[in-house]
Amino acid sequence: TMEAALNKLLNQFINIIEEHYSINQINLPIISIAIDCCEKHIIDIRKVFGTYNFDSTNAEVKFFKYQKPVIYGHLKYYLHIQSYLIYKGSGSITQQRQLVDNNIKKLKKGLKPFAEFVTYCKQGRSELDEYYYLRKNKSLWPITYRSACIYDPDFSTSHDELRAEIVAYDLIMKFYEKELETLRIKELNAYVVDSSNENKFNLEWTSNKIDLVELIYALQTSRAIQNGKISITTLANVFGTVFNTDLSNIHRTYVELKSRKKDRCKFMKYLMVALENRVITEES
Repeated sequence: TMEAALNKLLNQFINIIEEHYSINQINLPIISIAIDCCEKHIIDIRKVFGTYNFDSTNAEVKFFKYQKPVIYGHLKYYLHIQSYLIYKGSGSITQQRQLVDNNIKKLKKGLKPFAEFVTYCKQGRSELDEYYYLRKNKSLWPITYRSACIYDPDFSTSHDELRAEIVAYDLIMKFYEKELETLRIKELNAYVVDSSNENKFNLEWTSNKIDLVELIYALQTSRAIQNGKISITTLANVFGTVFNTDLSNIHRTYVELKSRKKDRCKFMKYLMVALENRVITEES
């Protein structure tokens, strides 16, 4: 049946993507192969269309709501990332972050006119599926997508293209989150010595290690560094390198801090009092 053939193709596609073209393996050569993979599966799906018919409206809805958008969404995702990596070049960290921010703004702006449908998809609703994902409802096509579908109306519904855009958007956002984290680490490393010269600062943390952990969590929680968009592990690596201190068990130390029955933020209070006393002394 058509449904069995489509399920087989989709499962095959997902297995290939997860095994060979995940977010952790992104580079231009791999993206080029991934795009070829998407296009091949699209061709295979169209061949199935020429051989079988849907057994029911539910099967048709399933295809245009889930199956086709998954493959088309991945194609849009890889094409977007390919363009990003080409234009990313070797610019400064600031320029690369600006490029990411600009791309995210464009993506959000592109979906903004369809906010109601995006909400419908995100909430996992289905009461309007027969209007959105059956080919007979061509009058519901958004004007911006009619031209893209007009040459093959038998392979399109009013909203499967938008559904694919949402799939692509979610994938792209995950990629950019990882990309921004990588850029943040590079930016921090610009202020930290490399691994071959770790003692350049020659600084020693002379208070208790738990006090340093308290400071790191306070800085991250207060969003004092990178507006809070930096992991505790990254901060631990930075502070550990600067002060030549092993903070590999920072999360366990934080659990100990939380287990205090009183004065959980003892070091923060100490810093506040120490600074206030210094200001008072210097003013007197």
